[in-house]
Amino acid sequence: MIENCYFRNVRETAITAYAEPFWGILDGNGHKIIGLRIEATNETCLGLFSTLEGTVKNLTLENCEVSAAGMSEKIGILAGENKGTVENVVISGSVNAKYFSCVGGIVGTNQGVLQSSVNNGIVKASSNVGGIVYNNEKTVIGCTNNGTIECGSALYDGICQTNKGTVSNCVDNTK
Repeated sequence: MIENCYFRNVRETAITAYAEPFWGILDGNGHKIIGLRIEATNETCLGLFSTLEGTVKNLTLENCEVSAAGMSEKIGILAGENKGTVENVVISGSVNAKYFSCVGGIVGTNQGVLQSSVNNGIVKASSNVGGIVYNNEKTVIGCTNNGTIECGSALYDGICQTNKGTVSNCVDNTK
């Protein structure tokens, strides 16, 4: 990116909704995406990218909101599902999944590498919530959760609620 990207009073769907996963490289070069709003009902894999198989790095998503209703799952501000690499991404805003689960502040499910990234947002769901990622199946390294978790059940964690991979050097400052 060569400059910040602003969204005002715009309701969008994910960049890769109903399409192929994002396979490219998005280097934010320290820039921001500000004010993005995504709303959906009964979606699997919801976020800026539905499914990320490429690389996103050096990017801030500021004051962004992802809202899901119905039987939605795998929800995060950056991606519903990460199978690629996320590095040095900072998130603020909120993720709100009213009825279903598998919700993370940055990504819903991680099957790739998620490193050196920070959630400063609010993650709300009825159950199955992670401050960084709900379900980790590969690698989470050096991430920090400074966000707030509002969960209707005891099934939540500041970093990842379900871990089948590796989590190391992460910090949980859940509010």
